[in-house]
Amino acid sequence: MMTDLASTTPQSLGRDPMVGLRLARVDGFEPAIALGQDELPAYLRRFTILFADDATMLRGGIGRVTRAVNAQGEDVALKQLILPTRDEFDDDAAHEALVAKFKAAFREEYECHRALSGLKGFPRLYGWGEVDGVPAIVMEWVEGETLARLRSRLAVDDAGRLSPLVAARLGRDLFDLLCRMSLVGEGFVHRDISPANIMVRTARLPLDRQLAEGTFDLCLIDFGSSLALEPASAVAGTGGKASFTERYATLRRATVAYAPPEMLTDDIPDLRALRMSPAIDVYAAASTVYELIAGVAPYEAAPSTSGTSGSRKKTRDIASPTVSRWTRGPTIPLVPMRPVAI
Repeated sequence: MMTDLASTTPQSLGRDPMVGLRLARVDGFEPAIALGQDELPAYLRRFTILFADDATMLRGGIGRVTRAVNAQGEDVALKQLILPTRDEFDDDAAHEALVAKFKAAFREEYECHRALSGLKGFPRLYGWGEVDGVPAIVMEWVEGETLARLRSRLAVDDAGRLSPLVAARLGRDLFDLLCRMSLVGEGFVHRDISPANIMVRTARLPLDRQLAEGTFDLCLIDFGSSLALEPASAVAGTGGKASFTERYATLRRATVAYAPPEMLTDDIPDLRALRMSPAIDVYAAASTVYELIAGVAPYEAAPSTSGTSGSRKKTRDIASPTVSRWTRGPTIPLVPMRPVAI
């Protein structure tokens, strides 16, 4: 959710970094890590009074992310829940139930993110609270750009394709992140891997140095669809993450062009188990690498099915993205790639 925000910081806009910022007081702040009583006051001072730059705000899923700075001058990312608007047909009870559903899904995103915080390749999480009565997450500001934005800069032809070597190196480092997720508890599934959710950090090494060295400092962002796995005994029961995933499926979707069929339709057998499999991330990561090499995703998303998660639009008359894929078949680029000196 920190997609390309670094390119719109106040410094890049040519103004004083503290001018025009909005005071964001984080009430009821809960630190993401265990702290001693002597450490807590300083930690609260760092993350409960922030100055948000709304010029950097971007939306993703059910939240919006803004670059913010604390009183010590440290950059952080402030992610706030976007509360659902009231439908003209909703009564008070229905609207309150929908708001509670959004809040529960946003809290689940925070808990999933916390499972990975501190591992290399994932944004550090600082805490949870409310800003103006709306749930908010305070986390690390990731300096860099997404693969979605970098593709045009790294491309070797007009079709937007990367050299096979660079694509392979990016894929290697991406699958390394997937391996790290498997070490968390019983395992972890991101479930929305796409070029827009993969950042190349540039705070330590600029992009040209990473290209020259052949190793990329990748960071996986946006945990709105993620899931921390539970032991098989819990999955087999009636509670746990499995039931949560089913209840909040409409808010916790994936990017259509990269997701496997089980994330796009509700008519596949054993859907509960399939949506809790690390194979989801393997499929999406492979689709991402395919796009880096081919210039297009394996399956082009139809306009009617490419919206973000959480949409309340009725889709009764819209074909399933999975059915559309199987009908059209995969996208196969026909333009040969120019030879590139490596």
